[in-house]
Amino acid sequence: MRSPRSAPAAEHGRTGRSNIAAPSLFDVILTAGLAVAEDRARWLLDAGFYEVRTTDWPILRLLQAGPLPVGALAEPLEITQQATSKAITALQQRGYAARTSSPDDARQRLVQLTSDGQELMETAAAWEQDRQRQAVREWGVERIRRTTALLGTIAQSIEHEPGPGRNLRPAEEVALS
Repeated sequence: MRSPRSAPAAEHGRTGRSNIAAPSLFDVILTAGLAVAEDRARWLLDAGFYEVRTTDWPILRLLQAGPLPVGALAEPLEITQQATSKAITALQQRGYAARTSSPDDARQRLVQLTSDGQELMETAAAWEQDRQRQAVREWGVERIRRTTALLGTIAQSIEHEPGPGRNLRPAEEVALS
């Protein structure tokens, strides 16, 4: 006796048509996200930046604003100070972040981007600008705006409050030129 997986198509009520489902919206979003992350990783590798993890980006983005205490990083990321400290240590070991004493209170430790961390972020920004220009050429400004708005709405509907690294900019703020 055959298992259901190996049964002929007629036994399952199928005709000659393919019964392979089209990918869902969320499959497409996940696939696109992975492709974008891999493209950025290749760009950074080509520029000499090794061991940059997807999970580094939320902290790196926050540190672009300048030196911050660990607690100020943990809160918007919605993770514990212990988890934040562990992530910062990993960034330090790879040379992208450093801890310093606060000039106002020597007891308080601040985290900031190193020169390598700043260069990493500048390189990532150049990648984003390059890909943005390419997208505008291929799809046009209005299509990019509509897609950005839709994806922002989807992200917000999945989780009402932004989670780790989900500080999305409104579509109007996305540079399209």
